[in-house]
Amino acid sequence: MALIRGASAAAAARDAVALNLGDMACQGEAIVASARKRADGIVRDAQAERERLIAGAAEEGRAAGLLDGEARGRAQGEKLGREAAQKERVAALAAIEKSWTESLDGWERTREAIAGEARKGVVALALEIARRIVKRQVEADPGAAVAQVEAALALISRPTELTVSVHPQDRAVVEAALPALARKFAAGKGAELVEDESVGRGGCVLRSRGALGGEVDATIAAQAERIAEALGVGRAAGTSPVDAQSAKGPA
Repeated sequence: MALIRGASAAAAARDAVALNLGDMACQGEAIVASARKRADGIVRDAQAERERLIAGAAEEGRAAGLLDGEARGRAQGEKLGREAAQKERVAALAAIEKSWTESLDGWERTREAIAGEARKGVVALALEIARRIVKRQVEADPGAAVAQVEAALALISRPTELTVSVHPQDRAVVEAALPALARKFAAGKGAELVEDESVGRGGCVLRSRGALGGEVDATIAAQAERIAEALGVGRAAGTSPVDAQSAKGPA
C-alpha cells in the first residue's frame, strides 16, 4: 500500500511540475503577446502623434507664412501706394506751378501792354493839349515865326543861298526881322523869303539852294512830331519830318 501511495505521489508530482511549466509557458506567451500588443499600440500612437505634430506644424507654418506674406504684401503695397501717390502729387503740383507761371507771365504781358497803352494815351493827350496851347500862343504872338527863323539860322554852319518858307500870315513880321537876322547870322544874308501855307503859323522851313542842298524843318507841327516820336507815340519811323537837318544834306 505504501508503495502504491509513493508511486502515486511521484506521478502527481511529475504532473504538477509539467502543469506548472505549461502554465508558465502559456503565461509567458500571453505576457509577450500583451507586451507586443502594447508596443504596437505605443508605436501606432507615436506615429499618430508624429503625424499630428507634423500636420500641426505644417498648418502653423502655413498660417505663419500666410501672415508673413500678408504682412510683406501689405507693406509692399503700402510702399508702392505711397510712391504712386507721391508721384501723382508731384505731377499735380508741377502742373499747377506751370499753370500759375503761364498765368502770371500772361498777366505781366497784359499789364505791361495796358500800362504801355495807357502811358501812350496820356502822352498823346498831353501832346494834343500842348499843340492846342502852342497854336493859340502862336496866333496870339506874331513874333513866334521870327523866333523859329532865328533858331533855324543858328543851325546852319556856313553861308549859303537860302530859301526861307513861312506862312503867308507870318511873312510881314519875318520880312521885317530878316535884315537884323542877316547881320547876326551869315547864313541869313541874301536869304529869299517865300510864302507857303503848308508851313503853318509860327514856323518856317529853310532850304539851301547850293550844290550841297539841305533843309531845316522848324515848323511847329514837325517839332511836335519829333517830341511825340521821342516819347514813343509819334508816327512810324521813317515817315516823320526831318529833324534839325534833312537827310538830303547839310544846309
